[in-house]
Amino acid sequence: MMIKLTIPGEPIPASRPRVTRHGFVFTAEPYSSYKEKAHQVIKQQYLDTPISGALHVQIKFYRSVQKSVSELERHRRLSGLHRPTMKPDIDNLI
Repeated sequence: MMIKLTIPGEPIPASRPRVTRHGFVFTAEPYSSYKEKAHQVIKQQYLDTPISGALHVQIKFYRSVQKSVSELERHRRLSGLHRPTMKPDIDNLI
């Protein structure tokens, strides 16, 4: 069985939890909004029973090309000739 879930929009990396002076822990924006949106989208797309047992997960992230790159570099990235390595780290996106 294969399940495909798509979360539209630019992926937002996870931020570290913040702690107030009074000890209250919270997740900062924009990650908390993105997480809530992703949760709602998944609930809409996956209507089957909960999964049990071993899983194989494949995750793909699609990001837009930055506006600050040259036209030549933009073309290279859009054609797949260049795969940039940049922030955020993959573990923060997962």
